[in-house]
Amino acid sequence: MMIDGVEDIAVAGINTALDTVLLLTAAGQPVAAAVESSRILTVQSVREHLQKNLGNKNASVITHTLANPSTEAPSTAPSQSPTPNPLPQTAD
Repeated sequence: MMIDGVEDIAVAGINTALDTVLLLTAAGQPVAAAVESSRILTVQSVREHLQKNLGNKNASVITHTLANPSTEAPSTAPSQSPTPNPLPQTAD
């Protein structure tokens, strides 16, 4: 169903934002700065995703794409998996 495709995009955006906040705060950024940076990065990422997948397509193609997300080509972006206790990286 189309709502599933929309929900998948929303959930991915939320997960990306939260994972980014965790990584930035673990690296020593203040929480407020991490949240703002995460918001900016996530909005840009969602815009790029929508443009890439929906771009100049007409409404019927968009509806079909959202209803059948598995027909889209798999993403080539590396997956991010949050670590339970992210540690800041140090230079060796």
